[in-house]
Amino acid sequence: LGNAIQYTDRGSVTVKTRIESETPESLILYCEVIDTGIGIAPDKLGTIFEKFIQADTSNTRRYGGTGLGLTITRELVELMGGTIGVESTPGEGTTFWFRVPFIIDSANHNNESPDRIDADADYHPDAIPAKEVRVLVAEDHALNQAFMKKLFKTLGIGNFVIVGNGKDAVEMVENQNFDLVLMDCHMPEMNGYDATAAIRRLTDTISSETPIVAMTANAMAEDQERCLQAGMNDFISKPFEIPDFKRKLSQWIIFSDDVNTMYAEEDPDPVSINLELLNSTSMGDDDYITSMIELFINLAEEQLEELATHCTDGENTGWIEIAHGLKGTAGVVGADDLLKLASKAQLMESTSQQERLRMQAALRNEFMRIKRHMIKTGLYKV
Repeated sequence: LGNAIQYTDRGSVTVKTRIESETPESLILYCEVIDTGIGIAPDKLGTIFEKFIQADTSNTRRYGGTGLGLTITRELVELMGGTIGVESTPGEGTTFWFRVPFIIDSANHNNESPDRIDADADYHPDAIPAKEVRVLVAEDHALNQAFMKKLFKTLGIGNFVIVGNGKDAVEMVENQNFDLVLMDCHMPEMNGYDATAAIRRLTDTISSETPIVAMTANAMAEDQERCLQAGMNDFISKPFEIPDFKRKLSQWIIFSDDVNTMYAEEDPDPVSINLELLNSTSMGDDDYITSMIELFINLAEEQLEELATHCTDGENTGWIEIAHGLKGTAGVVGADDLLKLASKAQLMESTSQQERLRMQAALRNEFMRIKRHMIKTGLYKV
């Protein structure tokens, strides 16, 4: 749907969904997204779901995009046992479709309407109230640590400990009782994968079975699979918002319904944004400013996502090109601190994977500070 909107300058974008077939035990859901956009050339349709493939590379500069969205979509559909496909005519439009099978819960499949349906409710009998839950956070980045402290305060979680590496996390779990561990995957001394494996090998049964949720900036299926193989119970993709965080952890934590959004609180670390250039070029057109800020948010998110795939050892020209693009993106809205970080990243032509991971995390955290500021001040509407 996001692609359809992005690549359709005029006309329409339509979403259709239906139950294609149904038995008492299962059904097949069919969904299609139809647009009247630029279309895709026939010789490109066979590779459109592959990583970093765009039908026409000239469209990258015009529309943006990393080429990862369709790959992730395909992998999600296939993980659910479904199929996905595309039909397109250049200049006329494109239709993406998928079919996914579902099992019908016979215990709840009846003709009686429930008194109340809460779409956000997710009840788990073993979950612990937020004010009582004991959480260990393994996170080495200072900005992320500060963010987690603020997040826990917002969510009413007061009993937590933060450590800076996997080795300390293992020692904490071995010597104290925690109800949940939030584990960053990339840390010094011992990474999150090795720390999780070490916790699972502990002789104390309660400690070894402590739920562990990965906090990872990598959204690819293979990264998530690595988390599960290491012994983690689940994962949260960075950056995350409060509703996503609550939904993901609701099987272990009972959150209060009256939690205030962190956007309404005062930010102790003010964001450096200078909109003078944007205001001077807008000539009083507020819609232009709004559209440029939306473009900044969307493009920066894509650039940071792509930058994460270039966190490798040694020379990496792709890293340099993306950092350069991010610097230009930051300059449009006068995001001075993000621009400075991107400038430093652009100089990291030959360095270690760990250094690039740290830089990517710093860039992402600065971007999230800017995004939260823009939401709080009304510059960007969620």
